[in-house]
Amino acid sequence: GRQTAAPPTHQAAPARHGEPAPAASDGSAGMLGFSAASAVEVLTASGSQPTAQWSVRGKVNRSYDAALRSFVLVVDGGPTTRLSLPKDERKSLALPHRVLVLQLQLPRDKPFGFELALADAGGTRRRLAFSTALREVASSPLHTRVPLADVPRGTWLNLCLDLGELVETFFGSWPYQRLDAISLGAVCKVRRIFALRALS
Repeated sequence: GRQTAAPPTHQAAPARHGEPAPAASDGSAGMLGFSAASAVEVLTASGSQPTAQWSVRGKVNRSYDAALRSFVLVVDGGPTTRLSLPKDERKSLALPHRVLVLQLQLPRDKPFGFELALADAGGTRRRLAFSTALREVASSPLHTRVPLADVPRGTWLNLCLDLGELVETFFGSWPYQRLDAISLGAVCKVRRIFALRALS
């Protein structure tokens, strides 16, 4: 497919210890009620069953991070390890929020990748795959792979993605409409994932 230099598609800001994510205004952590909230919690490592709504494949464990003073999920194992939402691939999150924030820690010497399924206003479903193993953008009309070469490792960070900008940059047709699915691969630690209507 088409290959171009990687544009500035994300922001990686250090996550301060104990820094809370915005809470969903309707208290919803599931697929229902997503569109009504200004901020939505998609994943949190707290609670008794943090991955109950997620499809878990491979080695995904929960551990306590003393520095953060909170629980985190450790996504480890081989290339087939996957943490995906929604659990049923035939369903959609239908999440219209434009900004997605992942609170992550990436290891210094192991690869990490994740994938988003999005739909534009014309109803076309497209995929964005991000990976630390990539060196350049590889783009086709329905699928784009984006390198994460400049993301800090060995420290907690907030990886902020402007989904509207990503759709416009890589697909350049209809504007962004919704996030349908998210899939995290190894290797990473994740504390929370949340979505915002806009960056304040």
